Amino acid sequence: MPTVLRSSRPRITAAAAAAIMLASASLLFPAGARAEQRGDTGLQQAPDPLVIIVSLTKQRLTVFDRSGVVTKSPVSSGQPEFPTPTGIFSIIGKEIEHESNIYEGASMPYMERLTWSGTALHAGNLPGYPASHGCIRLPYGFSQKLYDITKINTRVIVTHDDVAPQPISHPRLFTPLPGDEAPAMASVATSRIASLAGITPALAAEPLTGNQLPLSAKAKARFAATAELYQAIKPAEIARAAVWEKVKAANVALMGAKRVAEAANEAVDVALDGVKEIKRTKKAAEAKLAQVMRKADGRITPETIDALAKAEDAAEQRVIEESDKLDAALDQVEALKAGIPDLDAKVAEAEAARRALDDDLRAANQAVKDAQGAYALAKREDARYMKPVSVFISRKDQRIYVRQGFDPVLEAPVTITNPEQPFGTHLYTAMGANNGALEWSVISFPSATHSEQNRRAKAGVAARPSTASKVLDRISYPEETLEAIREIVRPGSSLIISDDSTSEHFGNGTDFVVAVR
Repeated sequence: MPTVLRSSRPRITAAAAAAIMLASASLLFPAGARAEQRGDTGLQQAPDPLVIIVSLTKQRLTVFDRSGVVTKSPVSSGQPEFPTPTGIFSIIGKEIEHESNIYEGASMPYMERLTWSGTALHAGNLPGYPASHGCIRLPYGFSQKLYDITKINTRVIVTHDDVAPQPISHPRLFTPLPGDEAPAMASVATSRIASLAGITPALAAEPLTGNQLPLSAKAKARFAATAELYQAIKPAEIARAAVWEKVKAANVALMGAKRVAEAANEAVDVALDGVKEIKRTKKAAEAKLAQVMRKADGRITPETIDALAKAEDAAEQRVIEESDKLDAALDQVEALKAGIPDLDAKVAEAEAARRALDDDLRAANQAVKDAQGAYALAKREDARYMKPVSVFISRKDQRIYVRQGFDPVLEAPVTITNPEQPFGTHLYTAMGANNGALEWSVISFPSATHSEQNRRAKAGVAARPSTASKVLDRISYPEETLEAIREIVRPGSSLIISDDSTSEHFGNGTDFVVAVR
């Protein structure tokens, strides 16, 4: 059984652009160092996958598409003390303005990274011989045009000798699933490689171009699954909105209860202030009465008796009135206080009703977050699902490894006939699609290392590697592995078959990197 694994172009500054445009052609292109292009359009468009081959011996870069040579350009590779590594690489990063973090910020315009250890294509001086610190320098104008048509994952082969892709047809080269094939597995989920989610629904309805494949039933099932993920967002948002309406209503009820309770407490405070004022007035009236009565106890003339009696009556009446007011005010305070517990209970009830919605609100927010997250994940994964697939078969490991978008998605054993017989190294590339089928090319290299050849030579066994077709004849895969690859193979996909494992430059964030001579 296979083992399933999980694992923009920036702007160039005006100053830099002006410097490039104003530089003279004699400085940028030494004698004999101008790029050759096929036709007038040259590098203007690249609808098909590209393969870039750099010959260190000839100091030349050649770009191929499904029709053949697109363009050629001189290069300047690494000097002897800083040799450019050879092997099968891919473009793993692009940056218009880049400064080396190895060589004191050296400028590397139109940088296209091949390894994370410092090897890249970029514009630079071409003196006519290897002069770099390991990178591959290109003419400035050519590097800009090349930058515009390459993509992440574009294959770049660096060899000493000059090689070229040749067309190949073989029944064991991967073929995509037919557009009308029914799903081979019971559920969409089990048909996915490494739990890859679906593709955006709009993509399923887009018309095919000449270099595209019709959608298989499995791909359409992915589209449908993603459409369901997208459609699940709206009901979750509607449900959350309904909860929010309840929350808002509960907040209004709570605020209303609080306002009534606050008003009652304020009324009690006002009433208490009134009580204090009445008490002060009553005390003043009592003091007045006491004063009048003291005068009545003193020596007075008959003439003042009537006046004192009237004053006493008035003072007593005032005291009685203020006492009545105080009693009424105290009764009002008590009445107001009696209603406050009920109002507080209503506030507590409203607060409890509001708190009771917190769980519903959290659940609704989480449901929306989950729905949006599932769809966002599907969109990220569908971008990977639509990328070319890279397959590597190692005779040393006797295993097949599959990557898509630099991510490992599948690993499984393979059966190799005559495993002691060397393969050499062969790069098969799906250069395009035609009537639902893929058109493949192959580049064959000698064995990546001499160790195997030396061992076999000592044993008296011929070490001649198999041809590209015979190598395919010797390899068979588990049916489920083949089915999984067929689901995701498309133009730009590649198959590398080699005697050895990947090179030291292979790792996370790269395509398969294999050493060649």
